[in-house]
Amino acid sequence: MWIFDEKWWPSREVGGTVPLKYGSKRLTETAIDVEGPKRVESDACGGPNFVAAVAGKMTGEGIDPTSLLDLAPHVHDRKLTMDVSPGTWKLMIFTWQPDRGPKTLVDGASKDCVDWFLRTVYQPHYDHFKDDFGKTIAGFFYDEPETHGDWGTEVPKVLAEKGVDWKPAYVAWKFQLAGDTQAAARHAYHEALSEAWGRTLYGGMTRWCRAHGVTSFYAGDAYVDIVGLDAYTDFVDPKHILGYPEVARLPKPFGFTEFGPHGPHNPPGDYDYRRFRDGIAANFPRTSFFPCWDGKWGLGRNVQTKALLDHPWIINREDLPREFAAGH
Repeated sequence: MWIFDEKWWPSREVGGTVPLKYGSKRLTETAIDVEGPKRVESDACGGPNFVAAVAGKMTGEGIDPTSLLDLAPHVHDRKLTMDVSPGTWKLMIFTWQPDRGPKTLVDGASKDCVDWFLRTVYQPHYDHFKDDFGKTIAGFFYDEPETHGDWGTEVPKVLAEKGVDWKPAYVAWKFQLAGDTQAAARHAYHEALSEAWGRTLYGGMTRWCRAHGVTSFYAGDAYVDIVGLDAYTDFVDPKHILGYPEVARLPKPFGFTEFGPHGPHNPPGDYDYRRFRDGIAANFPRTSFFPCWDGKWGLGRNVQTKALLDHPWIINREDLPREFAAGH
């Protein structure tokens, strides 16, 4: 027997009972434009939702990335007091707010939220059916958990681990840096968010299952013909797509059961599909099939898809035996 970890799709909704404090978070910003020299004071730099405050000098193209200052030394008792230097400056205060979409889903990038999810959904099943775990009960499965937020408490930890300066990453995510730094800094933030989400939520569920003698993937040889992983990410590597070693060792054909670039929402439609090809070759060599999602995730709406389909590893419809082709 396998346990579905949700009442309905998507996973992490906990049947509509997620408290707001454990729900997805969104990074929010407040800007104060200042012409220095001038003293600035603000009471917006405190409380449990405060993240950081940064100052940057304005240019005609955006915020000068070399001018960014961490304003933590100027914050005392939740109040910012700063004597701004001559020039045109933008003071940026970052906080987080609960995502208030139509569904409240567990924040997968914050450890306390994932811990609550495991205590609330996974642990009670074990407490009630402990003797059946690893025997009658083979494991848990989840169905397409969505990523509603863009912030979590693990994000700054991941940035620090990667040696990434958090100041341009935050500023590029919510504002505009001058010059070529914008793209790289925004990419660094997005990568850290993906890493935080993967290791905290999916990694947390996987570690819990292993510790309790079950798995979160496989129903058994007698019931499964093919196995695979869903992935909605720009990064086709083991850090962003978890579970390959466990699934690939199973005696079934492995593939990507769904793939789409960017993430589960609002893809820009500019993904270079050679990255998918190269990521498979480097990190997922047992891959034998993949359907790409439609719309702006799909092959027809992104770039370098011909280079993907022309690869000698790829079999296209016209390459199939006639009896397998549609219409015959």
